Amino acid sequence: MRQRLEERHTIIYTMLPILLYLLSFGYGETAVNYTVDDSNVCKYTFMVPTGQANLCSATSTEVTNQLQSLQSESRSHNEQLSRLATRLVQVEAELMRQSNQINDLLTDIVMSMKVQEKTCKEPWIQMGQSCYWFAKKGQSTNWSNARLFCQVMDADLLVINNNEEKVRIEAYVDVLDATNSWWLGCTNVPKGKWHCVDNTTLDFSNWSSGHPSSRLSRCVHMWRLDNQAWNDAHCNQDWAFICEKKIK
Repeated sequence: MRQRLEERHTIIYTMLPILLYLLSFGYGETAVNYTVDDSNVCKYTFMVPTGQANLCSATSTEVTNQLQSLQSESRSHNEQLSRLATRLVQVEAELMRQSNQINDLLTDIVMSMKVQEKTCKEPWIQMGQSCYWFAKKGQSTNWSNARLFCQVMDADLLVINNNEEKVRIEAYVDVLDATNSWWLGCTNVPKGKWHCVDNTTLDFSNWSSGHPSSRLSRCVHMWRLDNQAWNDAHCNQDWAFICEKKIK
């Protein structure tokens, strides 16, 4: 499509100077010349764009009429050329507008392709600005192995950062496997302060009543016994887990 537009632009840019030249040259001007040589031969001629004609055999009225007719025809030609030049300028403007539309469309397509490259591919699930991978039923391990599993997939254990994300995740695991507990990417190892794998300090939390409760329970999971509220658990316990990677 772009190649066809360029070809039409080339035709316009080639024809337009020629038309403008013809207009400036005076396409419709008529030159009349009357001479008599030594043999008394009449050389009453007029010049027109197509050549010359001899008027010696014509009466003055006929000459006048022919000249007026030719001048009228020349003016008509000039008007046609002027309209054609105007139309060519209009066509050029329209082609430019279409070219800009095509460029905008191509830009949108490229941007759309880039967005598609960033969306989640199966078995990852996209919710909001993250892709999530959920362990299959019966696929349980301890906190460290769960995190390593996620890191192998260029991700990390899930960190829930706000209530909207919490609601989405809880709704999904209730359908997937409501009887299991799920590791989250938060721990108080090694310094005794709760922090998460995304370098946040557990700014958002959903602790079950009375938790965290034990110095020996160093890792966080969503607890199946309390509607997936958070519980601190021993990190060597085997639970299901969720991996997360942000859409950049």
